[in-house]
Amino acid sequence: MRLFVEINRNGCDVDAIIYTTLIMKKVERGYELLDQMIQQGLVPNQLTYHLLMLAHKKKEELEEYIELVNEMHKICCTPDLNIYNTVIRLGEIKEGARLWNEMEASGIRLGINTFLMMINGFLNQASCEHFKEMVDKGIFTSPQYGTLNELMNSLLRAQKLELTNDT
Repeated sequence: MRLFVEINRNGCDVDAIIYTTLIMKKVERGYELLDQMIQQGLVPNQLTYHLLMLAHKKKEELEEYIELVNEMHKICCTPDLNIYNTVIRLGEIKEGARLWNEMEASGIRLGINTFLMMINGFLNQASCEHFKEMVDKGIFTSPQYGTLNELMNSLLRAQKLELTNDT
């Protein structure tokens, strides 16, 4: 790439930040750049992997996304909440529950978006436990119209209106 030639010509080293920036600009060559980065002894970070994952998110390729998460674990790069949330959003509820437990075990603080994704996923299984847990943990302490509206709409679509009496 031209940028590498220019950087080397000016006597500078290519670092992880430059590789990550290139991956952001050239996602179609992301894996090639990731391999080059690792071969040079540079360590990819959460952003590097997240940029690669975004390409799969658009195509909804869950298997590739999970494979990248596993690669992150191999190099001791812990996925962050955004990465986990995207996997949960794309995945099946069983995979979502596994990742939920992994996040809690890693000490990642779960946000309202994570709870809402799990609630929506579990509604098909007639469970509102995550909503109740959200209330118990103080994440949902005041009425939030958008959140309640989304929950109610999901319950209506799933024809589980009787569950609204529990919330």
